[in-house]
Amino acid sequence: MSTIVAERRGGLVALAVAVAIGVLLVVLQPGPKHSRASSEDAVAPTSSSTSTIPPAAQLCNLAKRFVHDAEGLEPHDVARIAEVFYLDAVALVDGSAHAEFDATARYYVEFNAIGAENDYDVYRIAAAGKGDRWAQLLYRPPLGIETARSVVRFACQVDLPPPPTLTTLAPKNDDDELAQITGRTTTTASR
Repeated sequence: MSTIVAERRGGLVALAVAVAIGVLLVVLQPGPKHSRASSEDAVAPTSSSTSTIPPAAQLCNLAKRFVHDAEGLEPHDVARIAEVFYLDAVALVDGSAHAEFDATARYYVEFNAIGAENDYDVYRIAAAGKGDRWAQLLYRPPLGIETARSVVRFACQVDLPPPPTLTTLAPKNDDDELAQITGRTTTTASR
């Protein structure tokens, strides 16, 4: 018996090594890396992470609540609600949509950080030296937002509010002064 084992020792060692490699590949299989927002940038999520409701249904419930809560509010208040919605939604989506929701959440975090610091007053923001960044946030479409809104529109049949723009935040009848501060030209049909 010992001669049989001795003759096949090399084969047994090779088999043991192959099994060990197979087990390690399964155990140490690389998976998706989940990034967490830093505590400085994040708003406390309102949804529970230990829910029995499927993520798609949770996303739709969040979207419906967002639209309901945003109804009739000023654009900067909608932006605050949007920040919480997108931060919560990031945890509920996966795949390629995850990056879009994450980018949108980061947009609203930065938008609200600058805006809240200056009571969302475009003139105070410009005077505080953040006018250039504020203008970029308002003039450029935020990365990911249209895709994130489309995902919710398709999955939940809910049309989320669009991001704020300079025209929705600016005081009325101050287009010329606002253009001078931001360095942009405005055109209005009534002139």
